[in-house]
Amino acid sequence: MEIALEVMVEHTDQSRPSRTLVIERTRARVTARFGPDVVPQPSRATEFRILGLWSVGIRCSG
Repeated sequence: MEIALEVMVEHTDQSRPSRTLVIERTRARVTARFGPDVVPQPSRATEFRILGLWSVGIRCSG
């Protein structure tokens, strides 16, 4: 979750990132930092639900 927030905050002075972009970049960073299959990844549906809740307070579009 912390890494997803990093990605979203990087776009605060730009156009809103799509949830798909945030998910893809978050997954890539998690893999780069911790290695493949080290950190369990939630399902795409769960990721979209979480980002949907966060997008109310943070700039992120559908």
